[in-house]
Amino acid sequence: EDMLFAEYEFELGEQVTDVNELKENEIYALRSAGEGSYWIAGTEKFDEKVLSDAHAMVRRMAERGAERRRTVCVFPKNDPSVTAWAYAFNAPPREWTEPGFDDSAWRRSAGGFGSASIAHANREAVVSTVWNGKDIWLRRRFTMPDGRFLQAVFDVFHDEDVEVFVNGVKVLGLKGYNKEYRPSFVPPSLHGAFRPGENTLAVHVKQTSGGQYIDMGLSVYLSLTETK
Repeated sequence: EDMLFAEYEFELGEQVTDVNELKENEIYALRSAGEGSYWIAGTEKFDEKVLSDAHAMVRRMAERGAERRRTVCVFPKNDPSVTAWAYAFNAPPREWTEPGFDDSAWRRSAGGFGSASIAHANREAVVSTVWNGKDIWLRRRFTMPDGRFLQAVFDVFHDEDVEVFVNGVKVLGLKGYNKEYRPSFVPPSLHGAFRPGENTLAVHVKQTSGGQYIDMGLSVYLSLTETK
């Protein structure tokens, strides 16, 4: 309840990210109609009771003055730019997660790395570069938008274990695999890894068996509350 965010995502495609937009009658109408699945802060799917409890939590947040915010896409999933990602299939030096690491010899690709078979089995898995080995290392740069930073969320499709670093700091570690893009929020204690201006993202994925894939996008929440 101490977090500054609460998000609901419905299978209908409707999203509500501003606590001040969460009107009780609207939420209850969606709940009673049985529309879709409910997501809260990137966790698993919940039933109606959890949605009701979550709505009560959001009301308490609003009463405590939780900050209004806007969502900004920093870079998209399936980034179509052919130079979006630098990648390597062989283990790099220990400093590979650092901003100063020279990745000029790495190959470049648009977003989406995985086996050709997963692209046939899953429509969400867009494979720009075939990856059939046990490990892949990725790097890219991104620019933080102007504004007071509240939260960062990676939209991640991973198969299998993935580690995510920002400016050399590990901000996410996800085990196993998923079959679709799912939001993963950076813990508040690690927000200091993000800097104004240019940042460096580094990603390592380990494959053990079965299908394999990695891609992600990044969005940030910025405060809409005026500072005095």
